[in-house]
Formats: sequence, structure tokens, C-alpha cells
Amino acid sequence: MVRHIVFIAAALALAPLQAAEPGKVVYAAGQVQVDGAPARVGDTVQDGALLSTGADGYLYVRTADQGLLIVRPGAETPFGRAAEPVAARGEALADARFGSPHADLDARKSDALRNSLPGVGATGTTRPPDLVPATPQAPQVVSWGRWAPVIGQAPTTSLNQEGARRLAANDVYVLFRSDAGAPYVTPARGSAGFALAASEATVRDAGTGQRTAATLSNGRLEVDFARATFTTGFDVRDQLATYRLDAAGPVQRDGQFSAPGRAGAMQVDGALGADGGATYLFQGALTPRRTISGVTVWRAGTTR
Repeated sequence: MVRHIVFIAAALALAPLQAAEPGKVVYAAGQVQVDGAPARVGDTVQDGALLSTGADGYLYVRTADQGLLIVRPGAETPFGRAAEPVAARGEALADARFGSPHADLDARKSDALRNSLPGVGATGTTRPPDLVPATPQAPQVVSWGRWAPVIGQAPTTSLNQEGARRLAANDVYVLFRSDAGAPYVTPARGSAGFALAASEATVRDAGTGQRTAATLSNGRLEVDFARATFTTGFDVRDQLATYRLDAAGPVQRDGQFSAPGRAGAMQVDGALGADGGATYLFQGALTPRRTISGVTVWRAGTTR
């Protein structure tokens, strides 16, 4: 077995050795396992547990010191302070990225391993050691803003943003993805559920032209990676009435997804993020004269 490793130390100063604390799975997609058992979001990972991913697997584990261990497709690595160096199968890669010093990731060991083992690129292709970056490439960021004033709120951005590509816009909101960073690639298998973390929406009356704020609840977003499709929906509270909006459509390889607006369904334009979340813009009709526009932000929930 060819062994590849990239260790990144977030600080060169060494902290006193402490007993290893368990980690927690914060994102899991595709074929992912902890000690041979399927991994789920929220699972506890004990010191020394073996983390492994299939050809379509992504596994993120939050450490006790708020660092993040990212295991990319086709790799395996033990977790924790007492673990042996990462052993990656074939040309796969496991990245260790921590937000504070970690006893098994001191700078001297990292430098020695980096100098003695072949380098592996962000996409899993082997590179000469002198081309390996000192730090892993951060993922592209999905963000949104308010480009038009609405209900006394000033715009937070324009329709164009330097260093980012506009993915979508409706009559109030705009969605961007940064140009810099590692591109998002959807897993080829599995599915994921997301919980509604934040939202903003306004309703426009076609007769008066006035806008009022609306609130969303009971949100759901499900992505089937194997079929490359998504379904989503939520309840809208507008004045004294509650309405249900739903949508479904395809998911592209880069994580973008969309659904055209039609009778009984809303229009959706969004993107999955490498942080395990998702963001989308939406618009639709609540009644023949009242239309809604908004943005939703989702956090990772359950993964199968």
C-alpha cells in the first residue's frame, strides 16, 4: 500500500500533552465508516477509531479543541492523539486541519513526514513534493446578500461581487460562490437531510405594491446524491394565513441545484457548500395577488 499524508499544524507552538478527547461527526456523505460501522452526523468518535471513506465518501469530524479533520474519498486514517500517520489508499487523500495545537500534529513531525512522503494534490493526483502547498486549499464559499432595499432595510451588496460568481438572483436577493478555493464535488452515492438554520422573506401585494415580512417554519431539504435530485419545502406565515411551498429538481455535479417555478411550486436556485450546508433563493405565489421572495440557509442534519 502506498502511503500518502498531508499534515497541517495550525500553530508552531507546542501545547502541553493532554488526554485525547472524543470528536463528533459533523458531516458525512457517501460511503463513510468509523471502525467499520456506517458513520452518521452526530456520532461520537473515540481516540484511535479508524475513519474510512469509499470512492464517493466525505467525512468531517470536529475535534474537542474545535479543530476539523476532513477525510476525502477513498482514504482511511485513525483519529486522535495516539493515532499512526494517515494511510491513504491509492491516490486518495486525507487532510488534517486543526484550529489549535494537537499533540500528534507538531510542526517537526509534520515537516519530516511532508519531506519524506510523496505529495498529493487537492483532487487526489500525485504531485512532486515542491508543488504541495503549505496549507490545504480552502473550499469555495457560498454567500448571499440583499441587492435591493426592502421594508426599510438597505442593500448589503450589489448584483456583482469581486472575486465571486453570481449563481442566481431574484427581485431582492442574490447568491454568490467565490472564485477562489477548492470546487465542491457532490458524492456519487448516499443522501443527506438538512435543517433550516436561517431565512429572510418578503411578500409583495400586486395591488398596492407594498411589501411585508413573512416567516418560514417546518423547513426540509433532502438531497439524493445517487439520483442527483433534491426536494424541499416549508410553511410560510403571511399576515394571518399559512401557506405551504414545495419544489424539486436536479442537482449538478458542482452542487448547484434549481427548480423552475410553476403552478403549485416555487422557483428555487441554490448551491451546496463544502461546509456541509446549503443556501438557496426562492420565489413563488401565495395567492393570485401576493408573491413571495426570499433566501434560506440550511445546516447539515441527517446523512444516509
